[in-house]
Amino acid sequence: MRRNVITMLLCLLTAVGFAQKVKFPKPDVVAEFPGGNDALMQFVYDNLRYPSDCEKEKISGRTITAFVVGVDGVIRDPEVLRSPDERLSKEVLRILSIMPKWKPALLDNKPVAMKYTIPVTFKLPRRDTLHMVAAPSSEQFEFWQHVDKVTAGCKENPRGLYRLIKIAYEDGSKKDVPFEQYKYCGDSLTLQLMVRKDTDKEYWVEMYDSDGYEFKYSSSLNEHKTQIYDSNDKGFKFKWYNEIMNSSLFPYHKYITELYSSQILGPSSKTLIDMLKMDVALGRKLYGCWHRLGIMTKVEGMDMLLSAPQELYQVFDKDMYLHVYDLNPGKKLRGYCVLRPVVYKENNVIVQHGAECKIEWVNDNLFKLNFDRGDGTIVTEVWKRSGLPRNFQRVFGTNLPTFQIENPIPNYFRQ
Repeated sequence: MRRNVITMLLCLLTAVGFAQKVKFPKPDVVAEFPGGNDALMQFVYDNLRYPSDCEKEKISGRTITAFVVGVDGVIRDPEVLRSPDERLSKEVLRILSIMPKWKPALLDNKPVAMKYTIPVTFKLPRRDTLHMVAAPSSEQFEFWQHVDKVTAGCKENPRGLYRLIKIAYEDGSKKDVPFEQYKYCGDSLTLQLMVRKDTDKEYWVEMYDSDGYEFKYSSSLNEHKTQIYDSNDKGFKFKWYNEIMNSSLFPYHKYITELYSSQILGPSSKTLIDMLKMDVALGRKLYGCWHRLGIMTKVEGMDMLLSAPQELYQVFDKDMYLHVYDLNPGKKLRGYCVLRPVVYKENNVIVQHGAECKIEWVNDNLFKLNFDRGDGTIVTEVWKRSGLPRNFQRVFGTNLPTFQIENPIPNYFRQ
């Protein structure tokens, strides 16, 4: 049963939420599972069981639960906010009931209660891509043997996108990976990418600089206490010593070897990287990258821009558009991307995420985007042609100008 569970395993995201009926003070430090989000993901992975009847009936989807982390760190008042099936709800509530104590939230250095929400996605395996998340079939085993064979002894620097498919240990054993993790190896930096949502219509990827250096072939442990070997364009092996966490997948104080392959990349992951590298089509004025400067408003009769809560960029291609959120502007790269289909209609109308948006061109490098936010209120965003943030461009090898704008803006609109 355990192996079947892993086959259907989850994408797990955590998000802070505050109660609607009971008001909780906003803490200075939020509550945390012991060991952080990675440890929380591992705990769920180790303990979750996909209900067999739901598996047989091919029931999947996201279950969102909320609970209170008390001042003593104990989970209380769990509730299901949304779920595709009651049986999946019961399983997530069971996991909450066996969780250890959390680190409570802090306000003025004193423990306080807070509300926390966790969405857990029960995901059936897709047939169009090779998911290495269960006991390997003979076909999967032969596939890894093939990759292992064609990379053994290779000494090239890994470059491009690779997917983590197995983890190997000092005793020679291997485990399959219950989540989608990638490494993008650039000439100046290596990024870690985690797929948080993968459907026919959306592809969500969190990316961050977890290593701080570019991956290069090394015959032994290098100055970073890691080793990259058996590497070429087909795959590579990444060896490191674990002093960070302790779990069944990542045992503490042990050497761990991660096995990466470039041969099981789905079409969405390839499209994502192409768009980040600005390898997009020509032919439409909208194709390319744009930076959201802000939201249009008027102050004492003058056009002004309100700062948006996040630094957002959009890359448009033939059939897809990519949202790029820069979560750490000007600093160590951390962000996430959302890849979705786009429909181009007549009269400068596009359909994004099911909503029609009207484009009002100011000039070839500037437009206003008008859309209904869902309650009848029309929002006007201002977008300027731009390259991606510099920390992204450094990784993906582009060198395009970026732009900012200062208020007031009337003269700018007469360009």
